[in-house]
Amino acid sequence: MVDAVTDFTFGERLVAIKNVTVNEDFFPGHFPGAPLMPGVLMIESMAQAASVLLLQAADGTILPHRASLRGADGVKFRRPLGPGDRRICPTRRLIATKSMRSVTRRNAAGRRAP
Repeated sequence: MVDAVTDFTFGERLVAIKNVTVNEDFFPGHFPGAPLMPGVLMIESMAQAASVLLLQAADGTILPHRASLRGADGVKFRRPLGPGDRRICPTRRLIATKSMRSVTRRNAAGRRAP
């Protein structure tokens, strides 16, 4: 789902991009005549960006672990995404323990996204 990672600081932060094109599989049914990217797929793009941040090793390899989304509290969609839009997912690591790691999406000013 994520098309590119444009900025990456190992173990700290990354910025991922999803270019929304008219050829996406979900557009014909969501919604005919007024294409809209479903919110669950917007959350999926954020989860994928967080997974890249958590599972990328210093040497560029992918760690043999599994990342899972355990919740999305207070999610608000500020505007709809349709064909031709670009979704930018800035992500930053918050905590890391042996059993759990946490990331958050940050806005351009570095504040926690509402």
